[in-house]
Amino acid sequence: MYYLKYAALGAFLILSATGVQAQDCDNPPNQQAMNTCVYGDWQLADEELNRVWKQAMQVARQMDADYLPDGERPAADILRDAQRLWIRFRDAACEAESLAFRGGSAQALLLYACMERLTLQRTEDLKQFARM
Repeated sequence: MYYLKYAALGAFLILSATGVQAQDCDNPPNQQAMNTCVYGDWQLADEELNRVWKQAMQVARQMDADYLPDGERPAADILRDAQRLWIRFRDAACEAESLAFRGGSAQALLLYACMERLTLQRTEDLKQFARM
């Protein structure tokens, strides 16, 4: 997990210096630009996840307000625990997936592409929960 912290710091420094909007993400000219673009894509996916997360938590809290049997765990607690475990899974799974290019300039590309893909999948899962 240390790699993720350093990769995120590196991406932050790249983004601070160049800005995602300044990149031509339709046709990135080099690996650094590709990495910056995929990091930006992940950030957008993460923003959407956070928006949907709030809706899912509202649904869970409403479930608890409507009916919570004695001795049962609140739905909001269950959903929160599941989300925390999912984040740990996503980070570890993507770190492992990125090992195909360990130490190379494309490792960050694999990492953030995976983070975006899994984040989009989780967002859809939370949207389904929020429709309950």
